[in-house]
Amino acid sequence: MKVRVSDEVKTFLYSLAPEPRQKLKRALKNTPPQPLEGDLEGFWKIRSGKFRVLCHIEADTLTALYANYRSTVYEIATASLLEDILKQSKD
Repeated sequence: MKVRVSDEVKTFLYSLAPEPRQKLKRALKNTPPQPLEGDLEGFWKIRSGKFRVLCHIEADTLTALYANYRSTVYEIATASLLEDILKQSKD
């Protein structure tokens, strides 16, 4: 599966120290995504330690839309925010 990374995820990745950054990058390539439920149904998550990456899957492409610490990612991310990021990443 091809992986695309939004600017929001790139910014988050480069805010991390090198070791967690590499771990999260490996997770994006190697960890199978899990479906989200509730308000975020239709989106997917990738878990990596204390981080979560929220994604969209279309055809054979996974688009990493938003990443943050597990404790805050679901409070910040809403379906409309993820839709906006997805739209921007396609432009």
